[in-house]
Amino acid sequence: MTEDGGELVELPLLQPRLNRLQRSARLTLDSHGTLSGEVTEVRSGMPASQYRAMLLSATPRERDKLLEAFLGRSLNAVQITHVATDNLEALDKDLIVRYSFFAEQYGKIAGNLLLLRPRVMGEKSNDVLEKEPRTQPFEFPALTLDTDEFELAFPPGYQLDGLPKPVNANLPFAEYQSGVETREKSLHYTRLFQIKNVTVRQEQLVDLKRLFRQIASEERDIVVLKRTAN
Repeated sequence: MTEDGGELVELPLLQPRLNRLQRSARLTLDSHGTLSGEVTEVRSGMPASQYRAMLLSATPRERDKLLEAFLGRSLNAVQITHVATDNLEALDKDLIVRYSFFAEQYGKIAGNLLLLRPRVMGEKSNDVLEKEPRTQPFEFPALTLDTDEFELAFPPGYQLDGLPKPVNANLPFAEYQSGVETREKSLHYTRLFQIKNVTVRQEQLVDLKRLFRQIASEERDIVVLKRTAN
């Protein structure tokens, strides 16, 4: 800006792979339904700068509360047992957060069945389009790429009785993929959510609304484990 005016410079958007959140977890479910394990989150670009700003402006206890609030949206009676952060003040490096927790009654016992949700944590659905009719385009904050990979070992004496169907949605503005596989005595859940265009035009809102509903349904999917005869 100068006394004679100024110039508006349009900057390019960072590609999704540069604004990334990678979450991986190694978890165990016992026969009483208690879930425990370790999680690693690696953030780069905008997800790193946003979360780093929150952590740097908070006390250690407030940082624990932020993590508890996040996990509490998906887990009941969750207790965090350990937290470690790498590169908190190294702005040119990925922000890495590692934490351990346990949550009682994650698996629901129904007779000889044990019911659990493979999407353990993290919500990608959004109900903003379920409210008042929208007359303006929808905008995401940035082009981003989020991935989840959860390995969940289930208790001895149980076998898989059913898996949800995979989801694969590819639209001009976003892509969503998720699926559950079995590996011996464990479940392997993977998910990808990529924002490819920050602006969703008004005529595309019906597709975005359908995508959010599809994601919300997938996030509630249940896996059934059945107790085997001794």
